Amino acid sequence: MPIELVILISSAGVGQFEHSLIVVGENANAEFIVACAAPVFTGLSLHDGMTEAYVHRGARVRLVDLKNWSKDVIYFGNNRAIIEENASVDWLSGSLGGKVTIVYPMSVLKGINSRTTVTSVALANGPTWKEEGAKVFHSAPHTYSKVVSKGVSLNGGTSVYRGLVYVREGARYAKSSVSCESLILDDKSKAYTIPHEQVFEDTATVTHEAYTGRIGEDKLFYLRSRGLSEEEARSLIVLGYFHDIMVNLPVEYVSIFNRAIELELSRMGGVG
Repeated sequence: MPIELVILISSAGVGQFEHSLIVVGENANAEFIVACAAPVFTGLSLHDGMTEAYVHRGARVRLVDLKNWSKDVIYFGNNRAIIEENASVDWLSGSLGGKVTIVYPMSVLKGINSRTTVTSVALANGPTWKEEGAKVFHSAPHTYSKVVSKGVSLNGGTSVYRGLVYVREGARYAKSSVSCESLILDDKSKAYTIPHEQVFEDTATVTHEAYTGRIGEDKLFYLRSRGLSEEEARSLIVLGYFHDIMVNLPVEYVSIFNRAIELELSRMGGVG
C-alpha cells in the first residue's frame, strides 16, 4: 500500500513548511505520494516542501508529488534521495496551478548498479512560471538515470526545464539520458530548456534531446470535424500529450489529474 500525504494551504498570506523523511530497508518496495492543493485566495501564500529518502541496497521506491495550487501560491520543492547498490528510485512530479513553481528532484546514485528515473509534467496556464527539472549525481560504476520532462504553456504562461547530470570520475560505464518536450499553445507563451552536464568519466554515456512544438492545425481540424469544440479539442490534445507519463500512476490518480487539467484549461477560457 502506498503512503499518502495530503497538504492543504488553508489561508492566504501564510508560509508553510513540510518535511518528509523516508528510510527504505534492503530489498523493500515502497510508494510515497504527496498531494498538494489550495483554494483560491486574494493574497500570496508560500509552500516549501521537502522529501528526503535513503534507499538501502536492492530496494525499489516510487515517489509521487502532485500539485494543484490556486493562482496565488508560490511553491518550492526540495526533494532528494540517496540510492545504494542495486536500488532504484522513480520520481514523478505533476504540477498544475500556482504563480511560481520550482522543483528539482535530486538522486544521488551512490551504489553500484543503482538507478533512477525522474519524470515531470507541468501546465503553465496564464501569468505563471513553471520550472521543473532534475539533478542526478552518478557516483558509482554501472549507474543509470533517465530524465523525462513535458511542459505545456498557454495564455502567457512560461514553462522551464532546468537540470543537472553530474558523473564523477570513477563512475565507470554510467549512462544517462535526458528528454525535454515543450508544447506552446499560443504566441503569448514561452518555453525554455536549460540542461547542464558535467562528465568526468571517459566511459560514461550521457545524452540530451529537446523538442518544442505547437498544436498542429490539422489535428484541431480533425477533432472539430468530429463534433468537438475548439476548447474541447485542445484539452484532448493536452491530455494525450501527457498520457504516456500519466499511465504510470494509479488509475484513481490519473482520473483526478485528468479532471484537474480539464478544469485548469476551462478556468481561463481554454486557450487564447
